[in-house]
Amino acid sequence: DLQDYIVMLIATFNENGGVFLKVLKIAEKKYPENSRIKWISAYFMEKNGNIKLSSKIWKSILNGTFYENELARSYEKMRKLVEEAHKLVF
Repeated sequence: DLQDYIVMLIATFNENGGVFLKVLKIAEKKYPENSRIKWISAYFMEKNGNIKLSSKIWKSILNGTFYENELARSYEKMRKLVEEAHKLVF
């Protein structure tokens, strides 16, 4: 069930990227709109340098009332602040 996939994703997040990605692919297919899975995916992509995909995933979970939705909104605010700071500096 959903909770089992989330536990597996968390357990493999730092240990083995290959296993994590396989579990993520299955979880995303089975629960394509789940914001928790999307949040874990966005964080993993960001951690591994895939900022464009990470930003796209964060944006897809902006709406909602769950913790991961609030994190996505905070991430988007920070991203915009960084962009503004870059414009001022460069």
